[in-house]
Parts: sequence; structure tokens; C-alpha cells
Amino acid sequence: VGADQAIGTLCAAAAGRFQAQPPLRHPFGAGKLELATALCADLHVPAADLFAYGDSVHDLPLLRRAGHPVAVRPDPALRAAAVAAGWEVLGRR
Repeated sequence: VGADQAIGTLCAAAAGRFQAQPPLRHPFGAGKLELATALCADLHVPAADLFAYGDSVHDLPLLRRAGHPVAVRPDPALRAAAVAAGWEVLGRR
């Protein structure tokens, strides 16, 4: 996709193989916004330049802060919020 960095779930791994244990990091809800805000600060990038994708109403804190929010196969509550806000909506759930 040409991205230099991404933030998401961090799975435990050893010797190049994923381990059967809970993720080391699994951003959820406002936690996603906290990680994105920290990354923007580290890179000196304004939130207006941030592209964020979400599929759940729990992604609203991040999507509301991003300059380029996209709802992807959103749940009904996120779809309603995205349509009301005029955001791009991709696919159906």
C-alpha cells in the first residue's frame, strides 16, 4: 500500500512465528485515538493529514479526529454517523 508506518494489533512472536497467546497490543476505542495522536506528534503530522479507517461505532473517536475518515463495511451505528458527517463509506455489512 505504500505506507511507511501503521498502527494496529501487535501479536506475540518468536523465531518468526506468531504465538498462541493474547496480543501484546490490541487498540480499541479511544485507545486507537491515543496511538494515532502520539504517532502524529512523533512525525510532526497534523491530524488533518491523517487517514483513518474503521468498521465499528467504537472507531468514532479516531475517525472524528482524522482529516480523512473512511467507514469500511461499517456496523449500523457507524454507518449512520458516517453518513451524517458526510464521510466516505465503503461496502456493506
